[in-house]
Amino acid sequence: MTALISVTIKIALLTLVTLVTTAALRRQSAAVRHWLIATSLACCVCLPALEFATPYWTIPVPSSWWSPATASTLQLVSEPAASSVTQVSRGEDRDPMTTSAQPSLPAMLASIWLAGTVMGLGVLVLGLLRLRSLASNSEVVSSGTWHESAENIARAYGVGRPVRLLYCRHPTMLATWGVRRPTILLPSGAESWPADRIRAVLHHELAHILRADWAAAIVGHVLRALYWFNPLLWIACRRLRHESERACDDLVLTSGMSGTEYATHLLDVAREAAQRQHPWSPAIAIAHRSMLEGRVRAMLNARVNRQPLTVFARTASLAVSATVTAFIGIVSVSGSTNAPAAQDVHLTGPGTLPVLPAIPERAPASRTERAPAQAAAAQSAGGTIEGVLYDPFGGLLPGVSLKLTAVGTSGATNAFTDRGGAFSFKGLATGDYELVTDLPGFTSVKNVIRAESGATVRRHITLPIGTVRETIVVTCGPSDVSPSRPTAPSASSTPGTASRTRSSLSGTEPKIPSTFTGGIGGQIKAPMKVSDTHPACPTGVVPESTVVQLAGRIGIDGLFTDLHDVSADAQPVYVASALDAARKWVFTPTLLNGAPIEANITVTIHYNPTRF
Repeated sequence: MTALISVTIKIALLTLVTLVTTAALRRQSAAVRHWLIATSLACCVCLPALEFATPYWTIPVPSSWWSPATASTLQLVSEPAASSVTQVSRGEDRDPMTTSAQPSLPAMLASIWLAGTVMGLGVLVLGLLRLRSLASNSEVVSSGTWHESAENIARAYGVGRPVRLLYCRHPTMLATWGVRRPTILLPSGAESWPADRIRAVLHHELAHILRADWAAAIVGHVLRALYWFNPLLWIACRRLRHESERACDDLVLTSGMSGTEYATHLLDVAREAAQRQHPWSPAIAIAHRSMLEGRVRAMLNARVNRQPLTVFARTASLAVSATVTAFIGIVSVSGSTNAPAAQDVHLTGPGTLPVLPAIPERAPASRTERAPAQAAAAQSAGGTIEGVLYDPFGGLLPGVSLKLTAVGTSGATNAFTDRGGAFSFKGLATGDYELVTDLPGFTSVKNVIRAESGATVRRHITLPIGTVRETIVVTCGPSDVSPSRPTAPSASSTPGTASRTRSSLSGTEPKIPSTFTGGIGGQIKAPMKVSDTHPACPTGVVPESTVVQLAGRIGIDGLFTDLHDVSADAQPVYVASALDAARKWVFTPTLLNGAPIEANITVTIHYNPTRF
């Protein structure tokens, strides 16, 4: 379903670009506009192949394009987690009789799309069968005015393919179809038409054959049937037909026939067709009432550009259409999360990975109710582990590296999530498997999942972002020692003052996102330090090597929350020095998909005495 939506959006974008371009080329000839629309529809046919058969390219966009540039001393660097807590999950043995009771929304949308596609293709097939039936009951024209005029005009146009003329029993069926052996279907009574009308009609119909308009029309019919819900394709197909008729009219007029004479013959044919019901078919009809008025106006306008399509224009438009299609089909844009940083700041996975809930096991009674044949077939098939990866805001995570390893073995299977963030491992033997994720900027999550033959385990896994880690070195000299009582650094301030200062520096109130954003996620922008206070050496104590470790979170407003000491045996004066400096720090918030999110941070401060 995700792939269908992606292809539909790209086809709509390509069609929109084509319609805008043809509107801008309104002073060019109809042949140029028709060729541009036809090549665009052909490129739309190729877009699904680019979506599924070729790798997509990601163009990283600098973060400064999306947000103001700010100097930062922080960097996001992913590292594997030091340890992990695993949870064993047993796959649910699904029963098709129970899971299909309530279809999901994607399944319902896919069914609606499929029903519309079948209906559209069915109408096209019925039209082709209608043409075949009319042709089989028609009389071949092998002599007379129609036959001689067709040979002369085809020779003048340079049409080398044999053209078949048929007298149809229907009184208004005048149409052309076919590629390898084109056919012109003539209505009953056409043998009595005047010679001038015969030449006008044959000039127009053979122009369709020369330009291969029927092939372009069939491509448009198929695309419109497949993507019937896309209004831009309906507009493009209508424009294709209109420009096709206009281009053929231009060829008739450039052959020497006056506009007034040609318009008179066209109106006579249309008048006869209007008096009787005309059956629908995918063939190209000469006198379609919906576009007749515009064609007659163009025939009588001497200032209309009627130049045929040149080789240069054909080649240039084809190259441009192919380039635009390739860009739309295989190139995606993502924001860059890299920022200049010092070497002492790192992003690491937290020491403990999240415990994922186990999928409840089905009652044994539900399995015993299945038929023996279904149970045997399930046992013979391998197990499946599949699922979808999300970021903390519910965004899909494509391109995540996954490694699946059978517990107790050394062999591993590697895979990547697709554009919808989905993954799947099939044909697995019964046993426990360790699934490990790896995505820069996110914590590596590990799960131990039970796979059973014939069963499918589906997991929805959220990858938490990693932890910012900063390391600072403070050198303390003899001048910091005094006989007075040990105190905290003189740069400290009261909590109220510091709080007001940080609030003024943090900027406007951040935009808090909803729980689920949907779409493609995983775009992380590192926090940047706006206000920095370097820790000072405490006075009144002899300098010694001490390590202070602080842990906390950077809130969505860029201020510390829950900042506390996690040191093993650091002296209180050093802890006070570190906390006093860190509480003055102000950051830009960590951004996930453009929205602020809390990020864990650990700060390690090394207090080292001066060595002489």
